[in-house]
Amino acid sequence: MIIMNFKLLFTIVFLNFVSLQNGEFELKKFYKNKGVIINNYETWPFVFANNNFSKKYYTSKEDIILSEKFIQNNYYYYKKDLLNHFGSNSNIEKLKKAKNVKRRFINHYRQYSGFIDQNNDTIIYVYMLNIKKHKNPDEIIKHWNKSLISGNGEWFYNNQEYFLFNKSKNRLEKSY
Repeated sequence: MIIMNFKLLFTIVFLNFVSLQNGEFELKKFYKNKGVIINNYETWPFVFANNNFSKKYYTSKEDIILSEKFIQNNYYYYKKDLLNHFGSNSNIEKLKKAKNVKRRFINHYRQYSGFIDQNNDTIIYVYMLNIKKHKNPDEIIKHWNKSLISGNGEWFYNNQEYFLFNKSKNRLEKSY
């Protein structure tokens, strides 16, 4: 009886782990649409991460929540630094408040992944995409939960944003 209960418990835990690793989920505290963890990837998405990719890291739901909280509370400082780097004087004062950052990204689908960089820091990749205004959203959704997406061009420029959250150092890494 004890062995049977253990097998049942193991099966439930294992199936939940598998569905978290490969399935869609919702975090209504942070956004309306769905998120997905993509831990089965090749190294290519992280080439843009200053060539610091060292090895894969299997992202957890706890990593995601930590990343989302950090982004909401620190987006203003990250964006201000980015805008200063490119010489922009855009007014982003309203983004000092976490609730305004949440509102900004509330309709964005999320993809999460992770890696260990060459400094042995754990990096959580957070990709946000608002497909609401895309001419063919079904085409994007068809691939969204299977492989990491990154797009170029004006539409993507206006509707996507990605972050490299350094979990080890509790900061957003610069990606420029």
